[in-house]
Amino acid sequence: MKREYFFFAFMSRWQLKLLKENRDLVCLDSTHRTYVDGTNHDCYLYTLVARCRITGKGKPLTWMITNSHAQYPTLYWLQWIKDGHGYVPSRVMIDDSDTEIVAINKAYNTVNDNVSFGTYTDNVKILICHWHVLRAWKKNILTKFTAKPSTPSKTPKEKRERREAALSLMMNMMRAKTPVDFDLEHENFETWCIAFDEEWDDPELYQYFEREILRKREKWSQAWRNHYHHVNTNNSIETWHRQLKKVYLPSLRRQRVDALVYIL
Repeated sequence: MKREYFFFAFMSRWQLKLLKENRDLVCLDSTHRTYVDGTNHDCYLYTLVARCRITGKGKPLTWMITNSHAQYPTLYWLQWIKDGHGYVPSRVMIDDSDTEIVAINKAYNTVNDNVSFGTYTDNVKILICHWHVLRAWKKNILTKFTAKPSTPSKTPKEKRERREAALSLMMNMMRAKTPVDFDLEHENFETWCIAFDEEWDDPELYQYFEREILRKREKWSQAWRNHYHHVNTNNSIETWHRQLKKVYLPSLRRQRVDALVYIL
């Protein structure tokens, strides 16, 4: 049986006022297992959060509920607040989701509003949270950077030191101050991978970086965000979702959508 998909976006009047006041940097993220749809499938709550200038904490601007993790619910949600309320932020911080990147580009960065053209501008800057980037790097270093079977067994200390060196070189690219500095650090990383090719099985790590990470460099490296380096994570929205689950929804897990809407 074909599963039916839905999305429901909403905000209160007080949020509409906040929406108009916060056009600089916003964080976008989703949280799951907060409720279920009519077929008892887990659904997602998406929130657009801005940082309060007074408290420094996150404040929700608008919500979207859906049972699909595809790009289209997020795209329609962003188009709704753009076309219906004239809202276009300067920057959006996300957690390295390719579907969210596509949705943001189609909603805000299309050429002549042609979403099928495939060419995007940089009107709305997309930033990837450094915490999520580092978590992905550490995970892949553990699985993709190992000693070759033909070499003598490496001690845990040697493995740890080599993996720490790999992470340090990758972080140098994240901290680069200019695109030129980034290119130099990237060359250092490439040279380092080649230099230890005989003892360490690191091509998979290098290929992962070149394939998955390098193409997004303008979204996560400091070299392209020098004018707004004071916010590099989406901790405000992560904290907001955590508080929602622990304080307001501890006894409402796996409830219907209308129960969640009532709480929000």
